[in-house]
Amino acid sequence: MHTFRHNMHLSERLPQLIEDLLKNFGTDIHQLTAIAVSLGPGSFTGTRIGVTTAKTMAYLLNIPLYGIPSMAAIAAEFSGLKDSLIVPILPCRGKIWFTGAYSVETDEPVELLEVATRDINSLNEALKSLKANYCIFTGKCGSLVASMLSSPSLSVCEPEWPSAMYVARLALKRMELGDTGDDALQVTPMYLAPPPITLKPPAKSFS
Repeated sequence: MHTFRHNMHLSERLPQLIEDLLKNFGTDIHQLTAIAVSLGPGSFTGTRIGVTTAKTMAYLLNIPLYGIPSMAAIAAEFSGLKDSLIVPILPCRGKIWFTGAYSVETDEPVELLEVATRDINSLNEALKSLKANYCIFTGKCGSLVASMLSSPSLSVCEPEWPSAMYVARLALKRMELGDTGDDALQVTPMYLAPPPITLKPPAKSFS
């Protein structure tokens, strides 16, 4: 697995980084047999670039594409954990977060709370409705949100972002079950909220 920081230049650097990665493993792009990609939610631009690149490669190479929700990939790192609810939390905007919840007793995370944007109150109510014995908050904003919900049945654990390894593992699991992949032309990122740049700033109040 290779991790890098693109410093706001992902679209410029990604093609070369993919080429370099393949060279490091002594692999030619035409030897690829499938592609897995994280669908988000996450950075609007970063997710769009990543998914578009994966779709283009899969289509041109005529190989299967497997789109994996980012929250499921985060939860998959805890696979096999019993009697615990995994709650990945990623930044959206302000005091709104991308949240979901999974059972991970098997190799594949089971979504128990639909991934959506929530504030602290709606997340708290949603988790109460699941009546979980123990919650593990994870993801980039896991510790921040957990601090607002002080509870003895709650803890915080890495990772902050989905790992490419677990995106690939979930894709491989689908392949082993006979899933032939997604239609590369139809795969879309999980845009659960508009990009911040499109939102109007709050109106100023004058006294």
